[in-house]
Amino acid sequence: MIEAFIIAWNEIETIHLTIQHYQKFCDKITIYDNFSDDGTYEKSHDMGCEVRQFGRRGELDDRAYLEVKNNCYRSSKAKFVIVCDSDEILDTDRETLEQSNGTYFNTIGWDIFSNDMPVNDFLEIQRGQFTPNYCKKVIFNPKIRINYKYGCHVCTPVGVLQADSKPLTLFHYSNIGGFKRLSDRHAVYRTRLSRNNRQYGLGCHYSFSEEQRKRERDAKYDASIEYSDFNLEGVDIIRVHDVAEHRGVVDFISHVRQWRAYHEKVRV
Repeated sequence: MIEAFIIAWNEIETIHLTIQHYQKFCDKITIYDNFSDDGTYEKSHDMGCEVRQFGRRGELDDRAYLEVKNNCYRSSKAKFVIVCDSDEILDTDRETLEQSNGTYFNTIGWDIFSNDMPVNDFLEIQRGQFTPNYCKKVIFNPKIRINYKYGCHVCTPVGVLQADSKPLTLFHYSNIGGFKRLSDRHAVYRTRLSRNNRQYGLGCHYSFSEEQRKRERDAKYDASIEYSDFNLEGVDIIRVHDVAEHRGVVDFISHVRQWRAYHEKVRV
């Protein structure tokens, strides 16, 4: 048995593609909805998912997200659980998961950059970059206590830890549909940041200037390649995950510093 637990908020453009993808190999899908108001809740329910609301209406609070991701799977009897965001697509199949002798899979994080939107399947678009920070541990046996930290890029799992010999690819689709789509979503996220998030700089990248976000996004888009052209040979995936864990902490500290610098500038 394979179960998926997926976080969502206002994903009506693509939630059907997320659900369709995971229905290919999951026996049950639970959507944790942060009080969407665009039809995401209803669409998920209509497609056969269990839908649970969490957090507070109109508020993006990383404490609530962390609470869900660290606890949603604990009563599962599945062989593997997948705990992810609705824009994260794990590329695998039932046979691979059923034949695995491991208790978790490492992942190859691939950050997608596209000006287009997928039509029938997320995997239509695979142009992007290998990104160690997105090599997230999203699939594991539920007897493991995953212990995610803020952002869920970093975790300190406890239990029987045996990685499958073959890593899976985790595609991250937040940067699709062009810069305006990304900018518009970030503008809404800024208005939803909880007091806790603002106090500790969680999600502070949503408050970066339009110019900075566009510059960073354009640079990554220009440097992106098709996934089929990516040469994994020689990549030490275990080392990559160690680096990703460290990078996640470094990125968090960097974001907090940028957040503080930004607000000092605003106050001046």
